[in-house]
Amino acid sequence: MSTTAEREYPRLRTLGGFTLYRTGRPVRAGEWRSRKARELLILLVARRHESIRRERVSELLWPGTDPASCRNRLSVALCTVRGMLDPRRQWAPDIFVTTYADAVRLTNLPVDAYEFLAGARRALRAHQAGAELAYCLLLAADAAYTGDFCTGDPCLEYAVPLREEVRATHVAVLRALASAAADIDDTERQHRCFLRLLEHDPFDEFAQVGLVRLLRAQRRLGEASRRYAHYARRMAELGCRPRPLAELA
Repeated sequence: MSTTAEREYPRLRTLGGFTLYRTGRPVRAGEWRSRKARELLILLVARRHESIRRERVSELLWPGTDPASCRNRLSVALCTVRGMLDPRRQWAPDIFVTTYADAVRLTNLPVDAYEFLAGARRALRAHQAGAELAYCLLLAADAAYTGDFCTGDPCLEYAVPLREEVRATHVAVLRALASAAADIDDTERQHRCFLRLLEHDPFDEFAQVGLVRLLRAQRRLGEASRRYAHYARRMAELGCRPRPLAELA
């Protein structure tokens, strides 16, 4: 009889990289028997649980290749993906990758990007509603973000929409968390949120101004002055005027 661990679903870590976990153990990059099979799985993850036509998959993975050859290659890649997800064949063949006559889609597979987005949306709704647990939910959502979607595969164009959505959602979480931290006078958390926002976008005026205000409120006037000069340079690069320092008290 299979143990609970043996029957555990595989999982995908896609934030800050792309790693498949089976029974809690990461699959090494060298264990992938096919680079195209790995790219196929990334494509299916990027599509969420939406079906994608087989012809479109072939166009993305094997551009300019004869359609008949693509059909064979796709069949092999699908078998490889299924084998990587369930090498012991403990589950039905279509439990994670469902195929149709003209399409294919991902099903049931736990993916950290999906979990982050769901948790972040729940936290943002709670924050907007002024719910008591909003701060804890925002902290959990921030902790769940461990990097952009599939950072090791920046050239895969089909990964871009999900990558941008994950990043934009994390920015929204950081902004909400900075505001919530201000309400309870958690200045250390505010400071970290502003710095992380600037990692996403060094031209983020909300973060630039917030950081200057925070440093001035803490009487760290030298740091505030240097940060303001940095902010002014960034605005000049955009052809914009910075807000006067006197207003940032």
